[in-house]
Amino acid sequence: MVTNDSGKFYLKVEKGRKPRVQLLEELRIAQVIVPYDQSIKWPPIRVQMSGGIIIIVQRLEQQYKITVQHIMERKPDICVYVNPLAHERDIRTCVRDISTQLNHVGVAGPNLEVSGRIKAIKVTFESTVGALHTNSKLSARSIILKAQHIFIKPEALFTCSKLRMISRRVQIDGRICSDRMSSKMSIFIDSALLHIGVDGTIGTTRSSVDKSSSKMSENLVNVLHFRLTGCLANFGYIGSQNEMEFHIDGSVLSLQDSRIDSASRGYTALKQIKGISSEASDSLPTSSTLSSAILYQKPNTVAQLLEDGVDLNDSIKANNRDDDTPRKIAIRKYKAIQASERRNEMREKITLIQALISTHDWKRGIITSNKINAKIGRDCADCAQFRSGTLVLTVYGNAKCEAKSIWTGGSVTVTVGHDLIIEGQVKHVNFDISCGGNMATTEESIISQDQWVKIVSSTFCVGGIWSVGEQFSLDVKSATFLEESYLEVDYFDGTISDCCYNSGTWQTRFISLIIQGDLFTLHTGKVFVEETTTIEAQSFNNCGLWKIKEAIKIMLKRSANFYVSSKFSANLLKLIAEGQCTIAGHLSLENLLVYIRNDMITAPGARVNITIGATVAVGTFRNDSSWYLDGNLRLHVACIEQSEDALIFVKDTFTMVVYDVSEERCQGRIVANYLIVNLMKQVRFDGYIRGNQIEISIPHVNESRLTIGGQLEVLDGPLILKGRSSEDFEISPFLKSSTVSSIAAHSYPAFILEGQLKAEAIIAPFLAIRFSASSYSLLSGMDSIAKDAAYRTLISCNSLHTQRTSLIDSVPKGLFPESILCATTWLHEGQIRFNGGKVYIITDGLINRGRLTSDDKLQNHMHEVVVLVENFFRNDAVFSADRIEISGNGELQNMNRIFANDEMNIRLANFRSESGQTQLEGTKLLSASNEWNHVMGGRLEACGNYDISTSKACIALNHKFDKQVRINARSRLLIDNDIIDDRSNIALIARDAILFESRIIVDLLELTLGAAYITEFVVKKGASIITNQLRITGSCKYLTVIIDGELTCESMIIDTRIRQVKMVGAGILSCRKSCNIGGDSIILTTRDIRMTELMGSLITIVSDGTLSLSPFDSRLKTLSIYADNCYLQGRIFVEHKIILKTDHGACYISGEILGTCANSELSLECDNLFLTGTVANLDFLESYTRKKIEHRETGMIKSVKNIVFEAEFISLDGKIIDSESIITTGEEVNIEGILLQSQENTNVAYSIFGKKILFDGEIHGPARLELSGSEITFSGISTNLKFLDIDANLVIITPRKMDCEIFNFIAYSAILDGNFNIAIFGVTIQTALFIRTDLTGCMQCKLVAPVILALNCPMSPKFDICSLIYAFERFELESGNFMELSGSKHQFIWTSNNNSAPDYASNYNNAKFADTQKYSGNNANILSQSFIEISFHSGIINHYAIKDYDLWQKTTKIIGECFKNSHIITYDELEEALKKTKQMIPIGISLPTTSRLYLILLELLNEIHIEHILMRNFSKLFRLLCNIIDINDEDDEIKYSEIFVEQRERFESQALHEIVNRFRMRSRKFGFQHIEHHSAEDDIGYVSRSSSEEIDEKRRNINDLHDTLYCTNLDKESLTSISKVTISDEDDCMDKDTVTADESRYHLILSDNETLNDEMRRNQKAGDNYNTTYVLNGEQRVPIGYIDYNRLDIVITKPEFLTRQKIPSGTDLAFKKLQVKATLPTLELHSFGSESSLASFDEKTLMRSIPTPMKRSRIPRVAVPVNRNSTLRKSRTVITYDT
Repeated sequence: MVTNDSGKFYLKVEKGRKPRVQLLEELRIAQVIVPYDQSIKWPPIRVQMSGGIIIIVQRLEQQYKITVQHIMERKPDICVYVNPLAHERDIRTCVRDISTQLNHVGVAGPNLEVSGRIKAIKVTFESTVGALHTNSKLSARSIILKAQHIFIKPEALFTCSKLRMISRRVQIDGRICSDRMSSKMSIFIDSALLHIGVDGTIGTTRSSVDKSSSKMSENLVNVLHFRLTGCLANFGYIGSQNEMEFHIDGSVLSLQDSRIDSASRGYTALKQIKGISSEASDSLPTSSTLSSAILYQKPNTVAQLLEDGVDLNDSIKANNRDDDTPRKIAIRKYKAIQASERRNEMREKITLIQALISTHDWKRGIITSNKINAKIGRDCADCAQFRSGTLVLTVYGNAKCEAKSIWTGGSVTVTVGHDLIIEGQVKHVNFDISCGGNMATTEESIISQDQWVKIVSSTFCVGGIWSVGEQFSLDVKSATFLEESYLEVDYFDGTISDCCYNSGTWQTRFISLIIQGDLFTLHTGKVFVEETTTIEAQSFNNCGLWKIKEAIKIMLKRSANFYVSSKFSANLLKLIAEGQCTIAGHLSLENLLVYIRNDMITAPGARVNITIGATVAVGTFRNDSSWYLDGNLRLHVACIEQSEDALIFVKDTFTMVVYDVSEERCQGRIVANYLIVNLMKQVRFDGYIRGNQIEISIPHVNESRLTIGGQLEVLDGPLILKGRSSEDFEISPFLKSSTVSSIAAHSYPAFILEGQLKAEAIIAPFLAIRFSASSYSLLSGMDSIAKDAAYRTLISCNSLHTQRTSLIDSVPKGLFPESILCATTWLHEGQIRFNGGKVYIITDGLINRGRLTSDDKLQNHMHEVVVLVENFFRNDAVFSADRIEISGNGELQNMNRIFANDEMNIRLANFRSESGQTQLEGTKLLSASNEWNHVMGGRLEACGNYDISTSKACIALNHKFDKQVRINARSRLLIDNDIIDDRSNIALIARDAILFESRIIVDLLELTLGAAYITEFVVKKGASIITNQLRITGSCKYLTVIIDGELTCESMIIDTRIRQVKMVGAGILSCRKSCNIGGDSIILTTRDIRMTELMGSLITIVSDGTLSLSPFDSRLKTLSIYADNCYLQGRIFVEHKIILKTDHGACYISGEILGTCANSELSLECDNLFLTGTVANLDFLESYTRKKIEHRETGMIKSVKNIVFEAEFISLDGKIIDSESIITTGEEVNIEGILLQSQENTNVAYSIFGKKILFDGEIHGPARLELSGSEITFSGISTNLKFLDIDANLVIITPRKMDCEIFNFIAYSAILDGNFNIAIFGVTIQTALFIRTDLTGCMQCKLVAPVILALNCPMSPKFDICSLIYAFERFELESGNFMELSGSKHQFIWTSNNNSAPDYASNYNNAKFADTQKYSGNNANILSQSFIEISFHSGIINHYAIKDYDLWQKTTKIIGECFKNSHIITYDELEEALKKTKQMIPIGISLPTTSRLYLILLELLNEIHIEHILMRNFSKLFRLLCNIIDINDEDDEIKYSEIFVEQRERFESQALHEIVNRFRMRSRKFGFQHIEHHSAEDDIGYVSRSSSEEIDEKRRNINDLHDTLYCTNLDKESLTSISKVTISDEDDCMDKDTVTADESRYHLILSDNETLNDEMRRNQKAGDNYNTTYVLNGEQRVPIGYIDYNRLDIVITKPEFLTRQKIPSGTDLAFKKLQVKATLPTLELHSFGSESSLASFDEKTLMRSIPTPMKRSRIPRVAVPVNRNSTLRKSRTVITYDT
């Protein structure tokens, strides 16, 4: 062979007339001319070229032979044969053999054929005329083929590194592989069309039979670069092992067109030849079925399953092998039968099956590699050819995944210039799609992704199935989901710039959509969500089905529409829409939270079912259908309208607030257990209202009014009307009748009844009421709240007007006296029929023109009537009764007739009888003249008729009757006889003792004890005393009250002259109202004490054995104790709530206070509290102490659920065991005791607030500890602590032991020292953090501070540290890590070109410094989070010293300029410094531990916990850390020390920017603080546990005409306090502005006079950018009360870490598609299960609902049949009405 490999040789063959050889030595080209007429015998030609190459041309029998051979070789290097073409006057050139070491060998000739074995370094073959055919075994590093057409035949095998082909068309049926294993191969084909046949391969020697096998080929190229200038028709195999660069300038053609290659018809032809039938059968299209068909050798079934789309590569579990596939099973079966069977008939079926599989694979080729980067210049019509672990596919035209294709892969990224269409199966791990045009999936497509899908396109159209494991993300212009589409994913999020149309099915776990247009769910659309959904859109339109297991949040710029065919179900629906809302379908919810700015319309046929509660705020509420609620409904509307068939049914509480005028089209039915209505303007209701209890607030004077034109029914209780009407001026009785009538009728009644009313009574003490002419009322009466009232109230109001023909009927449950109470004037023109035996009329003024009748009296006559008037009584009609009593301070003007059958008593200012009683039988008072007749004295008696003819009669009657018994004893007085007279008064007088052995029931019991020094009052065993008032007086000094029986009184008063009182005994002491001890002290040891109020100077409650202390009234459940000082000793059992208040004294608890019920409470208010005993088993313990609280070492608080302490100084030295909540607030708080939680309760929280907090105690157990104050020192012990949160100005953390899971603290400055065992540690500091301890035991640690100083302690490199300056000490550094600073120089770069940069920036650019190698090799590319890093090391390292400190000086100067103005760091200064750092490169400094700076910092760190001034002086601390130059000048030793300056990567200051913003908002917290002292009753923060009416009564001045209802001068504290009350109820997601008129007025004040900050806060809480402070009534803006729209948002959050419930399987997609298509049409709401997979389609489970405990309602329930399609539960019953 040729040994010289430096040469090149090119052989060119051409046709001619005679043979000839022409040499071109310079070009190394030999041109051989061969005659096409080979009949002439020419002699051989032998030519020698330079280099020893000989060219021989000789004629053989039928051809010419051209050999190229070196003179030193025996065998020729090149052997070429030239044959003539008989039918053409041309020749054929055939290369038979090449074996050479030349660098480059080329052969060119007409009709070139390459055959035989060819081995060279680089070869070039060119067919000058005609096509180039090759079937040789060609081995070369580089191969170049040129021809018009190139055909690489199946026998060909190319082994090369580079292949270049230039042709119009290239067809590859052979194999092209790499020349060595794991090599790199480049393919460049310049051709209009590249056709790769079924046997053609590129990159491997694998044959076409096993090209789909997963087994790696023996000779698969490692890296393949493939470039094609034209189009590709691939039926074969293009593959590499690791990486492939695949570039095509043309298109990847579709292979369905059989004109390119008949291989696509091979499968069909084989079926026809073999008679295979693949008609539809009952076999399920699964891989298991296909495997069985292969094993049982059923070709028909195999063909049918292959055509159904079953993947031969799907994994199945067979024979305990999880990675088995049908293809592997077929191969094993085929080999086994081939080896075992000799008969062809036994091999026929498996051979046929194998042939079916092979010909089925002919339909498309494969392009595969571990990683493919593909670029296609035009279209990709068959994406299924790409199979890669990582595929990056860029298509500049259109892309398509064809029908009946299977596209498998791993991570796939597709970028398409125009459209992407998917028609077949797609199975990837993740799919990232970016389309410049549209993306569509057809109905027969199915896409399965194990992880996620991201799609960016113009239009997204889904007609098939998407099954995604984790996340499905959309960023499209518009999206359309067709009827047969199905989406299954864990998290579905998307941004759609236009509209979204859904006619298919979504089954997800989470949904988060942002739609700039409208969202349409058409009638076939179905959405199933396992957890939460968040949607932002212009409008929401639902005609289909929505089922959300947890919560859905919808925020709309326009409207929401639920059409007739829609069904919507969710746990929580939060809907905020700036347009309107229309509901025509079915809504089945558990919670509803709605804000609609315009109208909310419930169309006829719609149905809204809510099981827990709803809050609805709308402009106009138009209801034409049914609302059913098992819980509460809170309705805020500007206007309400209802049709006649509409219904609102609320099982619990219905709260409705109407803010604007609503007087039209309000009919229908409202049924509720408890109805609360708050009306701001005029409202009229013409429908039917029914409820167990109804309360209506009409707060605004001359603005609010309610008119009932329909029917109002209160089943249990009165109709309560709250509010205040205007005060009309005083009416004189001497005016004319017409004038009195016009004045007496209130000008603006707040309540007008024009329809029917049924209730116990009407209670409206401050309102004006009018009963119109067409009204009818049915009242049964209610017990008066006054205990001494002897009547039942029918009407209680401020002003009353009963018009003509109005009728009020009384239907009492028994014969009780009845009353009508009117605070001002009652103008009576209608008729009232009383049913009681006696009638009370109590009013300021009465004008009678109507009829007052008893039940059995058909005429205008009553049994007995008592009239109490304070101003006047004008009678213009017949006033008749059997007995009449008229009394008061008013005057009587009778213009008609007053008649009494039996008796008439008149006690008025102008009708007086001083010595007796006026008794009249059958009396008539007739008025005919205008004169005054006065009866001034004497006694008037008449048995017959007694007529007085006068204009006015003024009679006053003084009734005096004294019934008193006085008993006086000289020494001792014993009462042993029963005295029972509840109207009598008894006065008992004795010197030594008064004893009772009998029953005493009197009105007043007065005891006077004499001059004895020690006296006794004894109630012996078996005796009882019941009295309204008990007075004990006398001149004794000591009184002992012995109660062995029972003493019950309304009030008890003990004279101040009795200095000391002691109450003992085993009996019962009960005092209903107050017990007032006037002496110096009282000692209570009685076994059972029941009181409401106890007052004394020094009160001592002590028990020898046990003592029970409880409230008298079980309903009020409160006992109040008022004293100067109080002692609680012994064992005291507490029932319900005890309030103990001392004005200027102390409270001492040295005994045992034990709660006896679940809601036992103890509330203390005093100057000082000393706790040395035990307090246990309470639900609530609170202490508001003005000076100090001392919980001493012997004291113990055990099993107290909630504890609240507030004082200036608080010392907790005792034990607190098993408390769920502790809140401590004080100026100074010291905790040296033990906090122990022995129970596994995750809701335990301890909160300590104060200016100075010292925690030196112990805390054990799973709890959450929160410390917040100005200065906090933590030096105690904590074990098993779940969470520790510290928020302070100055923090010193030096624990003896700290065992905590999560520890977070934020402070101005902090010191860390002690023993830490923390899992997660987070620190945020505004100024400086000083570390003196080892933190390497923390699993996660994040430290953020401008300055961090950590010396003499190791710091782990895993810590997340962000700082401006970080000084620390390195440990275990090797000297080899530091390199010499010979000549390397770096430069700070000012990255900004802005002219506003400082002048010194230009100088700074020129500052040069010496640089070391990095501490470790990988630090060079690490992103620095510390701008200046100072490290100290103790290793002895030899190196050069740095003398140029210009860099360090300029760095510190630039940063120091930002902090030169103040000692305390400000936010603007730190912000400016951070801006400077963005323009510079961070730096690292290394110093030895022998440097003076290290010693100064170490001394500072050791003394910093004693002197805190430097912690707050940031500028001084900064200068100390950065002033290395000054230290160097003073210290000669450091000149020879080691200083390393390290240039680092870009400084990441995001965390420091965040703390600037965080501390800016937090800056006001530690300003001037003061503690306001509240009492236990006045502190609104905790009084929220009591009723709001009690709070109003305690704060309201009765004599003030301007009630707090109209007070507009509310300070900020009051507003804050009221807000605490209104949001305290955890069942209320809005303020209780609908409960009382006071609170509604408060909310109106807020809406008008609220500050800008409060408005911003409310808008932010309402969520996103939606203003929910007002609604629209037409075009009018109406402010509404505040509603907390974020209260339930704990379940409406975007998931940060998704835990997939079930990964969808990528196998058997054909069967999955069949399942989905069959199930979707029948999938309804009730058939949806709880699993996010297709398995749920088979579960016919009912919709889940949460039963809630409801009050027992008196509304009758009548079951009605439920529609089959309804979503109501079967057990639900609703009421029917017959109106």
